[in-house]
Amino acid sequence: MTLSPSALRRARWRLRISDEDAYARAGKRRRWNKWRKRGADHRMAQVVEAMSQLGPSFYGFGVRAALARHMGISKSTMTRYVDAILWTLGANSRHYRPRRQPGTVISWLGLLAYETTTREQGYESLADFLTSHTLQTAAQRLGRSVRTVSRLKQALGLSKK
Repeated sequence: MTLSPSALRRARWRLRISDEDAYARAGKRRRWNKWRKRGADHRMAQVVEAMSQLGPSFYGFGVRAALARHMGISKSTMTRYVDAILWTLGANSRHYRPRRQPGTVISWLGLLAYETTTREQGYESLADFLTSHTLQTAAQRLGRSVRTVSRLKQALGLSKK
């Protein structure tokens, strides 16, 4: 009796392995997940850039689908990216919380959404604004939570972590 390939894979995963092999597997998994996350963040940055360049026409019929085809992702992935970006900005009217918090994309969002606000307040750049205020004051002036401002500072390399 021969086993199917999937049955063989399941049987291999049930075998006990050495600690060394387990650590090696975990390291490979971490590297793979980090590579995938970096790619997703890069694609999300492209979506943010497209949103800023196209403005309201970004929401026109077929625009997001065409952009998804151009980027090599599905329409549903594009929708998730747009919903996550809008949720981060606090502009999404639907009750939606993204599966994955857009981590590094907050820096691009900050440049797009907060740069104008800081310039209106007389600061040269967003980094200048963030370094000259405490987290609480910056959050209050930007109308965001302290956590969002903290993540923004981390993404821009202005704080440790």
